[in-house]
Amino acid sequence: MNKVFVILTGAYGNTGDAVIRRRVLGWVRESGEVHAYVGNAPAGWIEELQLRQSEIAYKANQFRRWVRLLALSRRPILVLDPGQVPLSQRARKHELAFLVLTLVAKARGGIVIRPPRAFARNSDRLTIAIHRTGCKLSDLTLWRVPRCTDAMGVGRSTPDTAFQEALQIDNDLDRRSGVIISMRAKRDFPSDAWFAAIAQVVGDRKVITLSQVREDEDRSREIATRLSDLGADARLDPWGSRSDLEQERYVRALYGQSSLVISDRLHVLILASCAGSVPLEITEHAPSKAEEHFAAIGYTGVSLNLSQATGDAVAKFAIEAASRRASLTSLMLAAQAQLDAVESEIHGLIARKNISEVNNHQGARKK
Repeated sequence: MNKVFVILTGAYGNTGDAVIRRRVLGWVRESGEVHAYVGNAPAGWIEELQLRQSEIAYKANQFRRWVRLLALSRRPILVLDPGQVPLSQRARKHELAFLVLTLVAKARGGIVIRPPRAFARNSDRLTIAIHRTGCKLSDLTLWRVPRCTDAMGVGRSTPDTAFQEALQIDNDLDRRSGVIISMRAKRDFPSDAWFAAIAQVVGDRKVITLSQVREDEDRSREIATRLSDLGADARLDPWGSRSDLEQERYVRALYGQSSLVISDRLHVLILASCAGSVPLEITEHAPSKAEEHFAAIGYTGVSLNLSQATGDAVAKFAIEAASRRASLTSLMLAAQAQLDAVESEIHGLIARKNISEVNNHQGARKK
C-alpha cells in the first residue's frame, strides 16, 4: 500500500487555512496510508482537519520520525501544504527543507504534489530560486493566480482550493437579510472614509461582525462598537467557547442567511460566495489578494479601493455586485469543475505510477 505524507501545518485558528488543507487531504486520502505532519497544531486545528481514526498525525516533536518514515517508504506520495507560501529571505531555511523532502521522495520513486499556492510580490530572489528547483522536481505544481505561474516559470494555474467547496446555488437575495462584516486585525483601524462607505452600502440593514480567524476577534468587536456609535444596527457575534470546527460551521451557516458579506480576507469572501452571499471587499489597501484570486476564475471587481473611488462609486459598486450574483455562480461552478479535474488527475498520476511499478517488478521477475 502507498504511504501518503501530507503537510497540514498552517495558520492555526484560521478557518480558511483549515478548509483548503482539509480539501487537499481529501484529494489523496484514498490513495494510501495517511501520515500527516501538523507541527505545533492545537487540538482544535486537528479536529477541523477531520482526520480519520486510521490517519496518523505527527506533531512538531515527531518531525524526524515522519521524515524517517518518508525516507524508508517505497513510492511515497508527498503532498505539500496549499495556500500562501512565504518566499522571503527568512523562509530560505524552510524552502531548503522542502527541497530536501522533495529529493528524498523522488529518490524513493515517489510522487510530489504541490497544491494550489501563491506568493507575495516582494519575495526574495534566492528563496524563489530554491523554490523553483523544488517545483521542477515535483510531479504536479499548481498556482492559484497567473502572476505566480508566470514568475516561477514552472507549473500551471488553477483556482484556489476553497472554490471546490460545496456551492449553494441561490441567486434570490430577497429572501436573505442582513450584512456580515469580517475584517483582518493586522491592519490599521479603518478610517472615517471606510465607515462612511460601509454606511452607504449597509443602509438600514442589520450588521453582524464576526471572525473566521481567531486573531480578528478584537477587530470585529471594535468595528461593531464604532458602527453602533454611528447609529447603525450592528452587533458582534463572538467566537466564544465554540471549537474551531464549530465556529467554521456556525459562520458558514450565517453566510448562507446573509445577503452581503464584506471582508478583506480572501477565504471569508470565497466561503461566503459558496454559501450564496454577495462578496465585497471595501478596502484602503493595495494590492488586493481577493481581487487577484477572484479574477483568476474570471470574476473581476470583487474589491473596491476607496482611494480610487469617487462620488457614488461605493453605492454603485454594491448594486452591481448584487446584479452579478448569477454570473459569479456560473464562474464558481466552472472553477469547481477545474478543481475536480485536478483531483482526478492526481488519482490518475498515482494509479499510473503504481501500474508502472507493478510492470517493472514483473519484468524483473521474468529476467
